[in-house]
Amino acid sequence: INDYGGKDTQDILTGLDEALKRYDFLDQTRMAVSGLSYGGFMTNWIITKTNRFKAAISEGGVSNWVSIYGTGDVDPGMTNEDLPDKNDIASLWAISPLKYVDKIDTPILMIHAEDDHRVPIEQSEQLYTYVKSQGKEARLVLFPNSSHLLLQIGDPDKKVARLEEMVNWLKRYV
Repeated sequence: INDYGGKDTQDILTGLDEALKRYDFLDQTRMAVSGLSYGGFMTNWIITKTNRFKAAISEGGVSNWVSIYGTGDVDPGMTNEDLPDKNDIASLWAISPLKYVDKIDTPILMIHAEDDHRVPIEQSEQLYTYVKSQGKEARLVLFPNSSHLLLQIGDPDKKVARLEEMVNWLKRYV
């Protein structure tokens, strides 16, 4: 709360470093990062901060806190608690992965449900467009007639297709 991309990023990277120290079967040259919803935001964010990962998979992730504030269906109470500077565009932009898109070198697969009202599709479309415009590797896969809960309540054929996309991406880059 009130520190998106701050201590949470530190926690993830510190945990990863500790796991790499403790477990010699982990290969730091073949790591990927993935997340859904808030985890999608963290995936988008963390690849603007480090090039440690060979691939990224972001699902339903925020890339632009300025535009999602007016388009997502998140309860305003939660938004007010999590993002107290919601009326300050500069503060929202500062925690938006899109602001740092020029730092992304990690190939990124973005998976998004077309009927996602929690994190509207424009969030992945924006990031995809800017990553591709820089000549970097990105893929955007959209699932029609699906919501933010694609993983939990999506059609079985879409769940399988989602997993196949993820596995193929990891085979290609990791």
